[in-house]
Amino acid sequence: MPAESDSELVRRAQKNDEEAFRALVERYISLTGSIAYGLLGDFSLAEDAVQETFLRVYRYLKSLKNPAMFRQFLARTAKTVALGYIRKEKAEKRGHPLPFSTFQEDKEEGVEFSADDDSSPETTLTDEELSRLVLREIEALPGDYREVIVMRYLEGLGCEEMAELLDENSTAVEARLFRAREILRQKLKRYLKGD
Repeated sequence: MPAESDSELVRRAQKNDEEAFRALVERYISLTGSIAYGLLGDFSLAEDAVQETFLRVYRYLKSLKNPAMFRQFLARTAKTVALGYIRKEKAEKRGHPLPFSTFQEDKEEGVEFSADDDSSPETTLTDEELSRLVLREIEALPGDYREVIVMRYLEGLGCEEMAELLDENSTAVEARLFRAREILRQKLKRYLKGD
């Protein structure tokens, strides 16, 4: 039996079918987590943002007029929630917390890394160390670059899909992805093969 389409699940969930909504959550929790983590760079905050995203989506699902647009609706909601967390964090750093109402309703070319090339012992890393280094550098990227890197390499999304989910044109997404790769290459160049 083929899996139900998003539209079918949304229609059922709009009629208070909890099983249908649970199926949507299971289908899209990874994508939602990637968007949240891509913007926030913090797994714990991303988990909170994912929960809040699905709560908002559940609350407003009945207002979604075109069930075929669920994926885009979910992605925009995830981005909005994550950006809300960023605004709150910036405001708290300035010593001016945001009012509570702020949070109410409202394979392509890749980078090949070397863990065992002919480099000096200081630059030779185990695969695990290299993975941690790469993740740390991804976390240090500005949010808009981190977002596209996470969506591309952790979620495996193409530029057209990312553009659709981010509500941007594909050329802008490709340029951002290119720039993000270049930043990572520069930060990690002593560990790259052939550089």
